[in-house]
Amino acid sequence: MKKFWDKVETAFKKLFGSTTWEKTASSVLTYVGPLLETLVALTDPAIAPLVTSIVNTVRSDLATVYAVVSGATATPPTNELQAVTNALGSIQTNLAALLSAAGVKNSANAAKITAVVDTIIGEVQAIAENIPKASAATA
Repeated sequence: MKKFWDKVETAFKKLFGSTTWEKTASSVLTYVGPLLETLVALTDPAIAPLVTSIVNTVRSDLATVYAVVSGATATPPTNELQAVTNALGSIQTNLAALLSAAGVKNSANAAKITAVVDTIIGEVQAIAENIPKASAATA
């Protein structure tokens, strides 16, 4: 399945002739945010506190990524790239933990929750794969 990242990148290249990782990442982050709300909406009330806690952690990590991406340059400093890498890793870890929670596995909406989580993880991986390398001057 083609990731949203790929679709955004293709659209930007078609419209503008090129794109930058931060423009594409920013658009993908805009797409991922509402998916978190979908997770909460699909949650059975019995497991809502667990899901809400994990979603809040993911939101915080997304805010970190967005803050770095918003101020990014063509070659962001190593510490900023590391902050994005760490936040993206945390998102993947937390969403994987959500899927392994017994309440989510037994939820009537387990398949839908899994599909949303897999979509978010796929987009997070696409962002991670496209993080620019630090230049020698910023390393």
